[in-house]
Amino acid sequence: MTKLIRPLACLCAAAALAACSTPPAPPSPTAATPSAKHASPAVPSAEPGVPAYLLANEGCAIVAGGAIGSRFADAKVSAMWARINAAVTTELHDRLVAQRYRVVKLLVPEGITGTAEQMVFESVAAQRCNRVLQVAHKVDEDTAGRFFRFDITLFRAVPKEGAAAEAAPGMVSVVARGEFQRSYRYPRTQEAFENFYTGDFAEKVLADLQGSGRLGVLR
Repeated sequence: MTKLIRPLACLCAAAALAACSTPPAPPSPTAATPSAKHASPAVPSAEPGVPAYLLANEGCAIVAGGAIGSRFADAKVSAMWARINAAVTTELHDRLVAQRYRVVKLLVPEGITGTAEQMVFESVAAQRCNRVLQVAHKVDEDTAGRFFRFDITLFRAVPKEGAAAEAAPGMVSVVARGEFQRSYRYPRTQEAFENFYTGDFAEKVLADLQGSGRLGVLR
């Protein structure tokens, strides 16, 4: 299992401590997490009407992570958390593949042109998947103290009513309909960093997903 001692602990090193204490930058479209029912970019359609894969109950899922989450004034800190997210996303994806779920990994790179959301939905269309399993990270501070958190969301891309008629030729407008959502919060302390294993965390998330009964449609 991969242990995140080095990448997480470096947040508390002298060079990064000030950046860690800096509040995250204002939310940007890249950090947006789709809600239970959220208007999303149009999905390219290869034929007139709504593609069959969007209408089917079963299908595949894009496992999306990387630069999806908190943004900091210090670009190096943002990039570091994107790498941590990517490690978590990869561990989860690999376990899903090992259990024969139909999933495709997508790691959103830091500094992309456009938004993470647009990139995710372009991947949905390219892979002909009808679901997204998103890994988003939140690094912040509240009355309970400094923390980092991973938000795991499974949502289905559902064509909007009259989507084929409203969208431009070759496109279909969809909404993201939530099927599973769970947050995993940890104190942002040296001890928590040193005891956080990406593999163990991925195992916990997979167990929760399987326990929800929502993964059966991906087989």
